[in-house]
Amino acid sequence: MKRKLLLASLFAVAISPNVAQANDIGVAICQSVIGNDKHGLRLALRSGGFKLRSIYEDLRCNDKSLVQLAFENEATDIGTYIISKVSKSTLEKVGDLTWADANGYSGSPIYADLKSRME
Repeated sequence: MKRKLLLASLFAVAISPNVAQANDIGVAICQSVIGNDKHGLRLALRSGGFKLRSIYEDLRCNDKSLVQLAFENEATDIGTYIISKVSKSTLEKVGDLTWADANGYSGSPIYADLKSRME
């Protein structure tokens, strides 16, 4: 019994740094989008060994997708960069175009890129 408890404790300790590191990477990704910093985004993704297309659907910043965050912060460069890297089906699944329509971002340059990507 003590051995199982010890193994469970060691396992929990071994996972903790990875969870903390993943959280730090998530924060860095969100900050990069807010700051319109493509280089920072690429560095954050590379440091965690992630591909944008594989984490886009699950990553949220203040309960918004990365494209939605780019819309809100007028981060045109990074918004269009993200749109070019994420699959059309993932963008549809997340509902970024519908969200942009509903929130009055149809005049944004990001919206134009998003709309053309969806066609």
